[in-house]
Amino acid sequence: MRLPTIALLLLCLLPLSAAVDASTTAVVINAESEASVAIAARWMALRGIPEAQAIRLSAIPAGHRISLADFKGLILDPIEAALTERGLAERITCIAYAADFPTAIDLPKQDGLQSWQRGPGSLTALTLLAPLLGQTRSVITAPFANPYAERVEAPGAAADLAAGQDPRIQVAIELLQAKRYPEAIAALSELATDHAAPAVLYNLACAQALNDALDDAEASLAQAIQAGWYNRAHSEADGDFAALRERPSWVKLVAAMDAARIAIHPGPSLGFQQLPAVEGSSPGRLAMLLMPTRGRGLSLDQALSQIERSVASDGTEPTGTVYYMISKDQARTGPRRPLFDPAAASLRELGVEALVLPGRLPPAGSQVIGAMIGLAGFDWAKSEAHILPGAWCDHLTSTGGALQPKAGQAPFTVFLGAGAAGSGGAVSEPMNLALKFPSPFIHVHRARGLSLVEAVHRTIPCPYQYLAGGDPLSRPWRGQAAVDTKP
Repeated sequence: MRLPTIALLLLCLLPLSAAVDASTTAVVINAESEASVAIAARWMALRGIPEAQAIRLSAIPAGHRISLADFKGLILDPIEAALTERGLAERITCIAYAADFPTAIDLPKQDGLQSWQRGPGSLTALTLLAPLLGQTRSVITAPFANPYAERVEAPGAAADLAAGQDPRIQVAIELLQAKRYPEAIAALSELATDHAAPAVLYNLACAQALNDALDDAEASLAQAIQAGWYNRAHSEADGDFAALRERPSWVKLVAAMDAARIAIHPGPSLGFQQLPAVEGSSPGRLAMLLMPTRGRGLSLDQALSQIERSVASDGTEPTGTVYYMISKDQARTGPRRPLFDPAAASLRELGVEALVLPGRLPPAGSQVIGAMIGLAGFDWAKSEAHILPGAWCDHLTSTGGALQPKAGQAPFTVFLGAGAAGSGGAVSEPMNLALKFPSPFIHVHRARGLSLVEAVHRTIPCPYQYLAGGDPLSRPWRGQAAVDTKP
């Protein structure tokens, strides 16, 4: 199971720092939807958002999926025109879509893309990435297309980033995938002389193990760990290392991975770094879909009740627990598992209880202020766990953000219906890449005092498929979020 390497595209646009609160949030309403009008009215009243920041749109398509041209022509452009006319364009940093909007937007076709770059984008993500929409799909779907996303302070992260931009890495991976192991070893060895990066050395160890050079594989894996490789779960499930795991030295190798993992820390909890407009585009603004009601969404009564619950939880400094659940579904738990322990440790330092537990869902009777799970389907009610007001809960799965009926797998709205202030999921197959979902550090940024919408997007480097739903201004912890504006 070789570690895939993604060529990284870096943006050179300078983000602009801006606050996210009621004064900087516009509410976009589907004027022809009773649910959208009612949800907007209730939320605006509770949040103290003035009528001048409400934008009513008509002729919104009824389907869940629309073209990029319709998204820009019927939604983004009218929003920008209204904000400009009212003198709000430079102040508004957040868009709250008040239910009943299309959630999946088709992106331009492009040949030669990898499978993880396919599928439509989401309503909320493409609002953030609006300045990129005139460019190619490869730019919109780049691993770090979101300039606001944190670069986790992990050992070897900078080296991996540099290696990912070296064209030789793609050649080496293709040789490895083609089972041309001696050539792959030569290519990766050469690359490692310039980039002693964890991912390069890990892939070199894979190639050597598959070529029956176990001593060399063990040495390269040890070097990868020393450089910062920390993903024990991936290594223990990797078929390339079946023979290596039979060696007595394996115990020491995984212990070293654990030590490297604990050294990981979240970045600073920065206020939103806005992506400015380029010619012919809207600026990038954070966005969430307020308590969705269409398709697999909530009933209107549920949505209104959960809005009131969320707003009332602001500043309450809740005493519940954040649960990081390790299910047996490694395809869905595995991508985010390496950061569970560091995130839990960071939360405890802030005085927030956090547990990393084996199992599908938090135990019966749990008071849940946050949950991160990896399951395709589940029945939350049967867990008998209680979601506290203000909570963020999510799960990594293929269609958690697909709200059309019979889309398959559990939608993120299950968490909203059970009492969470927010949740989210992918509108199309994300190929279980961790950087397409909020990292475990989302709960740390919330506990430090970031608004929900800021914390969500601070932790998603590649957000194009992720649909975020709930109350964007939820802030149960006042915290001490950083005021520093350095990304």
